[in-house]
Amino acid sequence: MIQQILQLPELKVSKPSDTRWLVHEKCVRAVRMSYEAIVTCLNSIYADSHDPVALGLCKTLSKHEFSNLLGTKHIRTTQWPC
Repeated sequence: MIQQILQLPELKVSKPSDTRWLVHEKCVRAVRMSYEAIVTCLNSIYADSHDPVALGLCKTLSKHEFSNLLGTKHIRTTQWPC
């Protein structure tokens, strides 16, 4: 739903495998392409329910180090809690 609103492709993040490196690459690619939608969704979950897990994930994903690792732009707005 959020991916449609942001006009992003709808991708599914796969569970990485310990031995299948192509699965790791596919998982990272899906997270990178859906990064903005994931952060937006986590913020929405936290705003609705104050879920500490959503807040923690959002803070981790919003760090410069994480976005640099993925090669994505850093997303930061004052309206989001993380």
